[in-house]
Amino acid sequence: MSETTNHSHDGLDFEVFFREQLRPLERYIAMRVRPTEDVRDLAAEIACQFLEYCRRSDVTVRQHRALLYKIARNRIADYYGQAKEQRREIALEDAPPIRTPGSLPVHLDARRDLQRTMEALDAIHADYRDVLLLHGNVGLSISELAELLGKNVVAVRVLLHRARRALKEELRRRGALDGVSDDAEVTTPHPSHAEHY
Repeated sequence: MSETTNHSHDGLDFEVFFREQLRPLERYIAMRVRPTEDVRDLAAEIACQFLEYCRRSDVTVRQHRALLYKIARNRIADYYGQAKEQRREIALEDAPPIRTPGSLPVHLDARRDLQRTMEALDAIHADYRDVLLLHGNVGLSISELAELLGKNVVAVRVLLHRARRALKEELRRRGALDGVSDDAEVTTPHPSHAEHY
């Protein structure tokens, strides 16, 4: 049998999988890595590591997206050499609009809002930032996050709740939520608006 570009593992068509996951993966990397010129190179390295891991005959992968983002998290940590991550800055003129829940005032300057949100994300614990970006922006399910983090579903729900609360407190501390009710939902920038690289 001749080899084709459509490799599969446990029924997964890698070509289709990467076609669907490339943009979300690049957005996730772009939210974490500066300079953004390195995003595509990192995505390619992550994809290669993923393929190499899946091709090993001694492994069974239950949740492919969880594995992909576990590799991405590890590669990003390597990128920074285990040092504290650099502050992520977005030029205001390049900033895309952000999605705001209906309970937040829409009249806020969207670019200023995005900058504050990115600064607040940088200020909270790295685990909180990751779970917010992976769930809210990439769209990983609670069960995929549980697989990625090696936690049970209940622990991930608690982590996600604490992460949202930490982001909200940080935004409030920065004055980004002045005049917004305490029960308003706070979300990370929507995936469709994170294509700034």
